[in-house]
Amino acid sequence: MADFFKQVEQLFLYLDDTPNTYSGIDYIFLKVNETKDGLIFGPVDFVDIGITSVSGHGGQYVYLNEEEDKLDFKDIGFLDLLDTPTTYSGNTGKGLRVKSDETGLEYVDFPTSSDIESFYAISESESSTTSTDWQEKLKLTFTPFSQGNYVIHFSADVSHESAGVIMKARLQLDDTYTYRERQIELYNYKHSDGAYNQYTGMYILEDLSAEEHTLDMDYCSNKKNKAMYIKSAHILVQRMSN
Repeated sequence: MADFFKQVEQLFLYLDDTPNTYSGIDYIFLKVNETKDGLIFGPVDFVDIGITSVSGHGGQYVYLNEEEDKLDFKDIGFLDLLDTPTTYSGNTGKGLRVKSDETGLEYVDFPTSSDIESFYAISESESSTTSTDWQEKLKLTFTPFSQGNYVIHFSADVSHESAGVIMKARLQLDDTYTYRERQIELYNYKHSDGAYNQYTGMYILEDLSAEEHTLDMDYCSNKKNKAMYIKSAHILVQRMSN
């Protein structure tokens, strides 16, 4: 019996300076009571962690100061985060990207036109010919920054003088390689009616060398003395992503 009472006396609730029940207790903290002569269950408030007032600190965060001897309030901004840059200075106009090791964010310059690398030529005016020999409508001269793959986009509006005429058009690289040589039937696209068909296409130039190149858009009639018309000619060359 003596051993039983000794075990009871050693239970937490039976100590002289502790709570005497667990019943109805929703709190998980123990703290010293106001008279400082025992322990009680209760919530932890700011006073318990060393903060005497919260007035005027709405929206701020609680943090451990640099001396690590007390908690304080602080405004937290983008630069205060652990995985972001530490300053805005010297980074005007820059963007953000994920670091190569995927551990945070870093500043980066936005791409410029040279980074994107594109070349183009435009001729909006209307040209015409009655010749069956190739006539140049538009020429693009360009030099790639480095050897690589490029894509060509081209288009033009075409029309004819009379029914039963077929127009021919082509795109030629360096006066040697021909892309999209096409005979265009224009029976329903009469110039006097203001009707135009579209000549368009897209091709990939693989492993294009880093030297000067030309792209020519040419056109002609398939019947001598029958006028063909072309306008709004565009050629665009863009480097493909690696």
